Amino acid sequence: MLLKCGSGPVLVTRLEPEVAAVIGTAGSTYHARARLLTWRPAAGGPVSVAIVTGGTVDGPVADEAAAIATAIGLAVPAGG
Repeated sequence: MLLKCGSGPVLVTRLEPEVAAVIGTAGSTYHARARLLTWRPAAGGPVSVAIVTGGTVDGPVADEAAAIATAIGLAVPAGG
């Protein structure tokens, strides 16, 4: 319904790869470590956000936050 009637980004979170393979369609992107499936990401804008974690165990959560931010048009600079 969202894909047919809407025009903005569509995100499905906490998705296992097997499910993403079944529901993903042309134009979708699956972000495995973030467990996020997206369609129609927004164009990037001038706003940047930083994703900061307390340790390496937070990596998948940080990846999910970065993928969502990017999908809604925020810039996420690469960490180092």
